[in-house]
Amino acid sequence: MTAHKYVTQSARASAPRPIVALRRPVHPGQAANRPVGRYGLGMAIAETPDNLRLWYDVSGSGPEAVLLIAGQAMSHRSWGRKIVPLATGRRVIRYDHRGVGASESRFPTGWSTRDFARDAIAVLDAAGVERAAVFGHSMGGRIAQWIGADYPERVSALVLSATTIGDPHGAVCSPEATAALLAGTPEALLPLFVSPAWLADHPDVEQVLTRDPTGVAAARAHFGASATHDGSSALPLIDAATLVLHGVDDQLCPVANGQILADWIRNARLHVVPRGRHMFLDEFPQVLREVIAFLDALSVPPSPDEIPTG
Repeated sequence: MTAHKYVTQSARASAPRPIVALRRPVHPGQAANRPVGRYGLGMAIAETPDNLRLWYDVSGSGPEAVLLIAGQAMSHRSWGRKIVPLATGRRVIRYDHRGVGASESRFPTGWSTRDFARDAIAVLDAAGVERAAVFGHSMGGRIAQWIGADYPERVSALVLSATTIGDPHGAVCSPEATAALLAGTPEALLPLFVSPAWLADHPDVEQVLTRDPTGVAAARAHFGASATHDGSSALPLIDAATLVLHGVDDQLCPVANGQILADWIRNARLHVVPRGRHMFLDEFPQVLREVIAFLDALSVPPSPDEIPTG
């Protein structure tokens, strides 16, 4: 099912949108009224359908928007400096998952990546964004699959980074990598995220790449949702142009998963990163230029020769 030509997605009237926003984002002139979160940051708040408050912010300006979805137990900080080039001519929305960072924590029984997708739509609604490119990394890519399937009218494009269709149909990581995820410590995870040599030259990145759950229950809920993800029913429903990114040396999510996603999504192409580990976007910034080129190409209107006639 691999395809290398991007086409316009079709809307699905049946896609659910049971979301209520708490309030619109606070504009700079209203900053004094913003509550303060765990990081001392001014907050904009989205409310989920089950009345839970999520922290988010918006950077940049422009007619198009990008929603960034972080990985398992990772906060908005994991995007680091990557928002700067993305926010050139675009609005970039980042947020903290429930149970992470400055957001509240509550997990009904059986919480899943599809439930996380509803949270993401609540953030778009609160930010006043009708349609966005959705850029998900790791567990964020699993969440993005459900957004593309359940809310196609909200998605202008998908970027799926270091992620998988799920273990039932995907390439499973080693027991050692699973143990590192369960441990969740920087000592266990950082060598799987980036190469030790690169980390030694960039020690400031360690804080950005450190997980930030609000507690043990939240960390377990994130792990459970990610580990039980099965996107096999979602991927065939995705119409949006999709860029799949994967590192060759990713032990947490083996590189074979990238090709599997590209094969299952009808309008996807795969970009493989040589020597890339799980957090290759930090170690290989040129990959972000590939993402920006992908988004720019989709935003360019077709030439008269490309418009069908008759």
